[in-house]
Parts: sequence; C-alpha cells; structure tokens
Amino acid sequence: QEVVGAGRTDTGVHAIGQVAHCDFVTRWDPFRLSEALNFHLKPQPVSITACTEV
Repeated sequence: QEVVGAGRTDTGVHAIGQVAHCDFVTRWDPFRLSEALNFHLKPQPVSITACTEV
C-alpha cells in the first residue's frame, strides 16, 4: 500500500502534526491500526498519535 503525506517538510522544519493518508483492502479499527503501526515503528523516532477512518 502507498502512504501519501500531506504537504512537505523543508530542511530545518519539524514534522509535528504531519498528516498522511492510505487505503486498505481490509477494514481496520483506527485504534488497533495506530497500535499496530507504532509497534513496527518502535525503533524510529516517529509515532502515530491518531488514526481516523474517512
């Protein structure tokens, strides 16, 4: 699946509040999705703070 980030981040600018969009074939509960993604992101200095189904 492709993840599309909203806008861009220039050099020296933080990405706090960065928004992204992705489509899934299987329906996910937003909380479970954020927990699953954060599990795989653990070694990185990034985390999912909220997921919303649209």
